[in-house]
Amino acid sequence: MNSNRKRPNRMCRSTRSLAFALAGILGAGTAHAQDGALVSLQQDPAQWVMPNGNYAAWNYSPLDQVNLETIGNLAVAWTFQIPIMDSHQAAPLVVGDTMYIVTPKPNHIYALDLTQDGAI
Repeated sequence: MNSNRKRPNRMCRSTRSLAFALAGILGAGTAHAQDGALVSLQQDPAQWVMPNGNYAAWNYSPLDQVNLETIGNLAVAWTFQIPIMDSHQAAPLVVGDTMYIVTPKPNHIYALDLTQDGAI
């Protein structure tokens, strides 16, 4: 068996874990209601509620605070180190003032408060 082969199921499990957590956070009772909540939230460019940003898979934000004139002013505000020595498999999601991060196995989910420098 080739040890360099990618393991596609790992990414699926991580993304699925984060999606289930977000669905629970949204508190919708049915899959249809959850989907409607996600559609509504994805229309706000300040929210990043699903991998790729939205169902159209834009993979970018239409926010314009960072541009050619302001890019030189960017600096690291804070960092968060996951306690697992492995690569990330799922994109972080942002809902309101909270960023949700899922770790690789064993798929722990962290909710970081963006108003308090990423406090858990």
